[in-house]
Amino acid sequence: MGGTIHRVVTFALIGALFAGLACDGLAAEPPAANLVSNPGFEDGAAKWHLPAGFKVVQGAAAHAGGSFLDFVRTDKSIYELASQRIDFRPGARYKFSAWVWTKGVVGEESGATVCMEWSGPKGWIGGAYPDGRKGDNDWFRVVGITPPIPREAAGVSVTLYLRQGMTGEARFDDVEVAEYEGRPLEAYLIDPAYRGLVLGDEPRRPIRVHVDLADRLADGPWLSRHGISPPAQPQLYLTLVQQAATGEGSRGAAPGYRQSVTMAARPGKIEHEFDAAGLEAGDFSVEVGIKGATPPGQSDLGFVRLGGRVIPPGRRPRVYIDRHRRTVVEGKPFFPLGFYLDTIHDADLEKIAAAGFNCVMPYAFSSMPTAEAGKLLDLAQGRGIKVIYSIKDLYAGTECLPKGGIDGKTDPDAAVTAVVERFRSHPGVLAWYLNDELPATMRDALEARYRLVRRLDPDHPTWAVLYQVDELADYRHTCDVLGADPYPVPDKPVAMAADWARKTRDATGGACAFWQVPQVFDWANYHKNEDPARHRAATYDEMRVMTYLALVNGAKGLIYYSFYDLKRDRLGFDVRWKDVSRLGAEVRSLMPALLATGTAPRDVAVSGPGGAAVFREGNRLWVLVANPDKAAATVRLAVPKGVGSLKTLGGRSIAVGDGPVVEELKPLACETYVMELP
Repeated sequence: MGGTIHRVVTFALIGALFAGLACDGLAAEPPAANLVSNPGFEDGAAKWHLPAGFKVVQGAAAHAGGSFLDFVRTDKSIYELASQRIDFRPGARYKFSAWVWTKGVVGEESGATVCMEWSGPKGWIGGAYPDGRKGDNDWFRVVGITPPIPREAAGVSVTLYLRQGMTGEARFDDVEVAEYEGRPLEAYLIDPAYRGLVLGDEPRRPIRVHVDLADRLADGPWLSRHGISPPAQPQLYLTLVQQAATGEGSRGAAPGYRQSVTMAARPGKIEHEFDAAGLEAGDFSVEVGIKGATPPGQSDLGFVRLGGRVIPPGRRPRVYIDRHRRTVVEGKPFFPLGFYLDTIHDADLEKIAAAGFNCVMPYAFSSMPTAEAGKLLDLAQGRGIKVIYSIKDLYAGTECLPKGGIDGKTDPDAAVTAVVERFRSHPGVLAWYLNDELPATMRDALEARYRLVRRLDPDHPTWAVLYQVDELADYRHTCDVLGADPYPVPDKPVAMAADWARKTRDATGGACAFWQVPQVFDWANYHKNEDPARHRAATYDEMRVMTYLALVNGAKGLIYYSFYDLKRDRLGFDVRWKDVSRLGAEVRSLMPALLATGTAPRDVAVSGPGGAAVFREGNRLWVLVANPDKAAATVRLAVPKGVGSLKTLGGRSIAVGDGPVVEELKPLACETYVMELP
């Protein structure tokens, strides 16, 4: 979470406005047209909606030109926003920016910034909200990228504002919004999904790759700029290649291995399989690219290299993600169940371990000297707790980058290298935490960091957590395990946990693992200057249903946010810990199901209001259902022939007659049904 708070700007504003791996780039594109009218305020307030408090100022203090927009707020209860409606194309993405200056900006939020929002006939739909800055800052640029604008959007705006509840002075200048083309080619491995890892003692399966091709590959003007004139078409090529294998487990001086296929590069999705039987132990890659066709190979329009490795029989990484999306630790399936911490204290570890949780993610490791971190790793290991080691702050130019570096190493890559090399063999490390909500505008840096850590440590996965769930495709190659952190209580429906889980799962076509971050905190901890009555902690039923919603939608780990918030909860730690411990005990009781790999019979069918999932553990079926609604709902469960009864996790027996089992699920309730197959 990183303590960042992301909210819609205002429903009132929307009503006012809309009531009526390795990759290479392309040759430089001509700048896209700026869709903002009067972007530098040279024409005064023309085209802008400027409420009280905003004024256009002329003078040398502007970022460029002779004018800028000034805003001063002294009363934190006032929330005014400057905005302009933007022409848009449904389905397109937009890159937006503004130059911002601040003086004396204070408050709990991130400061002065710019955002884009879109609305439909029923009001607000979504938005993109990059962080700004507070305090005193000379002109700096805030940049954001939207997800694709939904087809149902009726209007889009760009907004300049000081975040809610903050005071101070902010200036804005040179606002830009332009259509964002992104990369014409995206690709990722479906199988093996985790780092292309092929285990030598498992049955050899085909190498499967997924490719997304952008709409502009059918756009004549765009193709012409890259030397392709109709009727010629760009060509997509896919190649599985392995150089001559001479490493351990190879058959000697093999000549290498290569398979290729070429086809027309048309917009849409493509999946292709390569025969992997001939791969030797060692590295291989799948190369995916687009080339012009006149003449052949004239230009690369996009290229992705997806790396993989065949491991000799009998070898395994210490920690990895298997083909069932399970975490495997020292050869045994492992379901991460834990908490975010500020730092590690033995008394906290004792409580966490006694309650049956198995891992923690302490933020402080991102700036901690390695000698101190090593002692805390030892402490956690002694308590049987694994650590997700945070290096999420070590990016150049970011606000949280520790000024003194790590152990005196101020270059972020050097600091990361030192940390990973020191602790990659420590038995207490579960994974590396690479990203806590950093924006997609940092994609190149995030991908480079992932490649660095992956190269340094083949024995541990990496994890990243995002609130940007509509942009997760941009993060596929920034980590091994994605995560999302929905925190709906009390302002939004708890069904948000299901929606975000589905989006995280679907970002990789369901091929990759994801670890969800459910809410157990009270938002009042982050809004000290607001009326406490506006906020509250999630109830036990809400925490439980959010947990189930993550599980039935595919989460393979749960890291609750956060233990340190429970310690400062106004209801008292003991009260909150009792509920959270009870919830953890239930998840532990479900682990035989959550780690099972069997295939459910086809004649099992279940429907419920929040989704459902069926797990097969040998001859035992587990069916999980959840009701996120505030009204009772009906669950219908068709069971296999020969099953005469089933039980709930709580021990209640249910007879099976003709037809499906029909049950009423109370508001915010969950249930697990267990049955034995004949």
